[in-house]
Amino acid sequence: MKIVSQAEISGIKFNLFTLSFDRETETLFLNRYFNKSLIQVRIALIIAVFFYGVFGGLDVVLAPAYKTSFWFIRYAIVVPYFALLIPFSYSKHFKKYMQFSISSSVLLAGMGIIWMIVIGPRSIQNLYYAGLILVFFYGYTFFKLRFVWATFVCWAIVVVYEVAAIWVKPTPFSILINNNFFFLSGNIMGMVISYAMEYYARRDFVSERLLEEEKKNVDEANADLEKNVKERTSELVKVNKSLRQEISERKRAQDLLLESEQKYRTLFEESKDVIFISSADGRILDINNAGVELLGYASKEELFSIDIEKDLYYQVGTRKEFKQLLEREGYVKDYEITLKRKDGQKVVVHETSSIIYDKNGKIIAYHGILRDVTEKLRLQSQLLQVQKMDSIGLLAGGVAHDFNNILTAINGYAELLLLKMKKTDPFYKTVQHIRKGGERASNLTGQLLAFSRKQVYQLKVVDVNALIQNLDKMIHRLIDEDIKIEKQLSADLHSIKADPSQFEQVILNLIINARDAINQRTTRAKEKKIVLKTKNVYLDKEFVKTHVGSYEGAFILLSVTDSGIGMDETTIEKVFEPFFTTKETGKGTGLGLSTVYGIIKQNRGSIYITSQLQKGATFDIYWPSEGAHIEENKTEKEITELRGGR
Repeated sequence: MKIVSQAEISGIKFNLFTLSFDRETETLFLNRYFNKSLIQVRIALIIAVFFYGVFGGLDVVLAPAYKTSFWFIRYAIVVPYFALLIPFSYSKHFKKYMQFSISSSVLLAGMGIIWMIVIGPRSIQNLYYAGLILVFFYGYTFFKLRFVWATFVCWAIVVVYEVAAIWVKPTPFSILINNNFFFLSGNIMGMVISYAMEYYARRDFVSERLLEEEKKNVDEANADLEKNVKERTSELVKVNKSLRQEISERKRAQDLLLESEQKYRTLFEESKDVIFISSADGRILDINNAGVELLGYASKEELFSIDIEKDLYYQVGTRKEFKQLLEREGYVKDYEITLKRKDGQKVVVHETSSIIYDKNGKIIAYHGILRDVTEKLRLQSQLLQVQKMDSIGLLAGGVAHDFNNILTAINGYAELLLLKMKKTDPFYKTVQHIRKGGERASNLTGQLLAFSRKQVYQLKVVDVNALIQNLDKMIHRLIDEDIKIEKQLSADLHSIKADPSQFEQVILNLIINARDAINQRTTRAKEKKIVLKTKNVYLDKEFVKTHVGSYEGAFILLSVTDSGIGMDETTIEKVFEPFFTTKETGKGTGLGLSTVYGIIKQNRGSIYITSQLQKGATFDIYWPSEGAHIEENKTEKEITELRGGR
């Protein structure tokens, strides 16, 4: 009577002795086992061919007289069989015969070693049996044989060895006992390892099957959930319809509230300031066309659907502070608030508002006026910046002239000392350093004079395009090789009156600034590029109103655009100030753009910056065209009136 033990893992049964499932489950397991084992089996075959062949070298050392017989076993029988199994593993039939093929190779390898023990001298008999242990190791582990196959093959090798060692080529009893101890121990350990490997492989297979079943259950649950969601959605649609009716009724109530103000409708609609009515919970109930235009929305209806706190206020929490002040005082006047348009742009307004109460004294709405002061504040900021730059320029000019007088004495005495000293004098180099330091300081004061517009210059008629072309080689020496220079020069560009050396200084300083900005950029631009653009422009009254420091007339526009790090508003406000720099310490004097600013202002021009962080910057220079009205240049007169040395 055959007794078969059964085990069960989460409801899937398998035979504890043969480690096999029912036929259908076993087929699925063997397919997965084959797919997961195939690469390891091929590698094991290659290693087996290598080691079985390499050990042929031992035959030469241990049994040279039997080398030919041993090599016949190795290289004519066993190794070719292993080698043939490698291409066979790529055959479609290998899956079906894998266990048989690998088992036969293990058996053949073991028989080959036993054959060498039988025909070889007794001196190798005690050594070559170690090769059998390696065969057992391969059979139980590397070759991924199933437990039943591995056990059968390895014990068959043991039986054949026992027959050979006892009857065919008798082995001393003590050695036989020793060998059997290792064979039996190795086989028992191999069986345990092989059994454990297959047991856990089958357990993992069961886990995968259970996961698949669980996924199927989850999918079914998701389908049920989706069905419930659809039903719930249908209910929500009904509720939403009821809410729309409630909102509609609320709108009618609001319309009744607005009827009492109908006589003010004309004033309301035609006002250039924003007039609005908002609810206590932060909804716009009514607003005039000026408000729609200021906030950048398409219609009033679109504004009615937004939340004032979330969609209009630039900073969260501002409305809460405003409401507290309004409820405490009862009204506010010219309260400055920063709002945001639909496109995200900031707009600064002064709000004057009061509260609307119902008959019970409850707040039901707010109404008030918004006045756009964005442009006014921007112009005030520009004016303050111009005044600040003029003040700094006046201070820099005075300091530079007085400092230059001191430097003249220092440099002069240094020159006199050098004339009287020999080059072998120990202090000769020291005096040279004094002279060089004085020269550098003189150059610095020259840049300060350029910023303060106190330099003497000689006006000439200049072709800006030709001047840019002449600077081409110098520009390419100043920038890195990977930075591209793109020129968009107007063919009919007007001439200007300028000092050519000053204008070149403006261009080169802007190019250097653009180069440094590109190299400072932290996010990689698609292309490192500097664009030089020229064209004729006419600045009208509207432009002059919005750009402090400009005036009407014909100008040429020189634009320098880079793909560099860009600037924020704070940096733009300070960028033309002397000694201001964003570079590391020791890598810039901070006078390059200050010099540019001074030269442009000295020639009655203007310069403006547009920039965004990590998106580059554009410097727009407006220089009067030749023949345009230019106020009398007072530079030379101002220079003669400056106090100082002689």
